[in-house]
Amino acid sequence: MRKIQTTFFMAAFMMLLGSCERETPDAKVPEELLIGYWISPEYHDSLITYQKADGFDYGPGFEFRMGGKLTERKNDGWCGTPPVTYGNFDGTYTLSQEGMLEVVSPYWGGIIRTRFAIVSIDQTSLKLKFLESGEAK
Repeated sequence: MRKIQTTFFMAAFMMLLGSCERETPDAKVPEELLIGYWISPEYHDSLITYQKADGFDYGPGFEFRMGGKLTERKNDGWCGTPPVTYGNFDGTYTLSQEGMLEVVSPYWGGIIRTRFAIVSIDQTSLKLKFLESGEAK
């Protein structure tokens, strides 16, 4: 009887693990797919989903260009309560073959380095998992 219970619980545990949403990329992310404007972030815990656009709107976003150059549109001041003023900050990015994305750009208080994992990307949406951020040295 104990062997049957153990087998049952192991099978249930494996099915539970298999049903979890994958939050890391499956394959190499081509830089060409990243190039362009990504706006309208939607936040769900540590996941952020952006939509592809022809340019920036009023809110935050990224413009990725070939060669590791970017413009990040974000809060232009220290206060985050409405009305928020946005500004464009030129920076750099590094994209690894494993889909790790590192963004370095100035902000109102210095220079910040932020690391993401690209969970998924296609012609219309970019889903990032926030990993960490901190002052760039």
